[in-house]
Amino acid sequence: DEAWERIIPTPQEHDLYCIRQIPGTDKIVAAGGGSTIMYSDDYGESWDITLNAANLHNSTTFLSIGFSDENTGYAVTYNGEVIKTTDGGSNWVVVFETDISYKADLAADMYIFHADTAIIIGIENLILKTTDGGTHWDTTNNPGGFFQYSIHFADKNTGYIVGQTSNSSILKTIDKGENWVWDSIPYLDIVTYTDIYFINDTTGFLVGKIYGSTAYILKTYNSGNDWNIVFTSTSVDQFGEIKFKDKMHGSVRTFTWWNSFVYTEDGGESWIYDDDSFWYNYSPCYSFIYEPEYLLGVGRFGRIGKSYSMEESWHEISHDWDADNFIDADFISSQTAYALHQSKYGGVLANDLRKTTDGGHSWDKISLGYFLVPGSISFPDEKVGYVLHEDIDGVLLSKTTDGADSWSIIYNFGEYDLDYRQAIFLTFLDSLQGVAAFRHKVFKTQDGGISWESILTYETWWEKFTSVLFLSTDSIFITGDEEPIPFVIKSNDGGETFETDYIDLEHGNSKKVYFLDHSVGFLLINHIDSKGGRIYKTIDGGDNWYETIVFDTNYIEYHDIFFPSDEIGYAVGEGNTTNAFKTLDGGETWQPFDISCTSGLKFIHFFDDWHGLVFGDNGVILETFSGGVVGLEENPFVTNISNISVFPNPARDKITIQLEEPIINDIYLELFNLQGKCLTRKYYPNTSLKQNISLDIS
Repeated sequence: DEAWERIIPTPQEHDLYCIRQIPGTDKIVAAGGGSTIMYSDDYGESWDITLNAANLHNSTTFLSIGFSDENTGYAVTYNGEVIKTTDGGSNWVVVFETDISYKADLAADMYIFHADTAIIIGIENLILKTTDGGTHWDTTNNPGGFFQYSIHFADKNTGYIVGQTSNSSILKTIDKGENWVWDSIPYLDIVTYTDIYFINDTTGFLVGKIYGSTAYILKTYNSGNDWNIVFTSTSVDQFGEIKFKDKMHGSVRTFTWWNSFVYTEDGGESWIYDDDSFWYNYSPCYSFIYEPEYLLGVGRFGRIGKSYSMEESWHEISHDWDADNFIDADFISSQTAYALHQSKYGGVLANDLRKTTDGGHSWDKISLGYFLVPGSISFPDEKVGYVLHEDIDGVLLSKTTDGADSWSIIYNFGEYDLDYRQAIFLTFLDSLQGVAAFRHKVFKTQDGGISWESILTYETWWEKFTSVLFLSTDSIFITGDEEPIPFVIKSNDGGETFETDYIDLEHGNSKKVYFLDHSVGFLLINHIDSKGGRIYKTIDGGDNWYETIVFDTNYIEYHDIFFPSDEIGYAVGEGNTTNAFKTLDGGETWQPFDISCTSGLKFIHFFDDWHGLVFGDNGVILETFSGGVVGLEENPFVTNISNISVFPNPARDKITIQLEEPIINDIYLELFNLQGKCLTRKYYPNTSLKQNISLDIS
């Protein structure tokens, strides 16, 4: 079973740039950002997802994918890699790579003749061709020198490449792509051709646009010798793919604020808009397939839509797709939490507050009219909450006493025009005691925010705070960076005095300080090197820090850390291949685990050792009831009796005590959980045990 269940969005959250039918099957494949390849065998209603194909990084973006048959397929990435599968997508290998990466529009395309022969375009100025299944590639420089968008063959020999040009020309081959020559369309000064499609060897269509002006659909009746304009539009930002389901019915995707497609029912002689705003400028369709019974499109933020005819509106197959991020949260109970939510609609950042009362499955928007930043919310209980925000009047503190239904401004710190690089931090120990930090200053309140006293001021401009922890009435911790060295500031007397501890690590950025109790704490540091993040630990209340062991060599930047109990903890972030780690020994060592998500993870919360939530980019929320892992690892149980081993460890339902040799003695067994609760007791008087003992602990 999957260790993590996706709450939102489904089926996934990354942009999808290409969708294709797999020839000879009912299977559909789509690919896009987040190293994501998806398969559907029910016409797009549900999807199986493959991440990190060919062991590519989480940040990999697939721009084009295609199959020659049910087994053999190719995919091309933004970074100039080509990968191949010969088993229907179960396994992929890199068959071509280059140091060159795309530097313009997200565009690449391929034409697959059969399993061994394929042409790929879009990697800068190259036309790649293989005739031996990807073992070798001929790399021909594009003779036109333009950025390539699309490739299509009208027959087995005659093909075209279109793209962004300066002279209204396209490339043509008549020898299966061995040679390419200019094919000019002289009477139109079109700058960009986005796609070309032939319904037979003589009749084809070409779509393009003059920059900032008119978009065109052109048609040829004589194998491209002549092209006639059949449709123009001044309201289309750009045309995209063109597809026909038969010789009469075709469609072209558009990029506008209000239309998503134009259609034809008469073989392309006339075209009409669909007048459906399902796909629009901020959530465009990047690619689609046009089958006899339906259209299926994929686009930005992983949105998937389906339409059964040009007269019927599109409906959404994906659910709760979003560009937004949950970037901070306070969990008050297993059901109630408040979260800071970052909205990017229209390209403008606007943060708001969200509230859940069902354990994070649904969130209600709380409109405050403030621009909030990470760390600026604090809820000591379900009813009382505080937010710190800035406007033209200064840095203001607002308070609610009714669970965020109403708010009032209760204090003005009098600061204004904060450096946009400086964060604002707010943390309350209870409804009365709180600490605020911003612009190199730290303040404390003991009366619920009515009055504040300054307890710390840094005067130099290069220092910045990165997190604040109000651990107890006496203990306050602050992390920051005195470029380029991270530091921890602590007070053991409620802010009367502070001590600064510089972490022995140059060129690092502190991220967060976290304590289990007054002695044991952790510090997340993101270092500027190939390793990236580090997890530091203290066992003496922050007097000394040492680096813990992370069993992973991939680069990662940590964002959050959480311990549901003394021995079990989690750390999450944004890495090349691994985003999540777990410890079973109190944070001394950390092991990576698969979370089935390549998006960066922002914060994590567990209600107990097994039940937890993780939040990430593009609105991702995942939930686990198994401690974040599938099954149970069989780690050796440390004992001073050499002939006993216990597995699995940790365990949830059942453990086995394995005997290397018989034991003859009085045997008394006690089994405790990580909270010290005794789960079971067994007594075997004067017993000779010769076989394994199985204990049910559920």
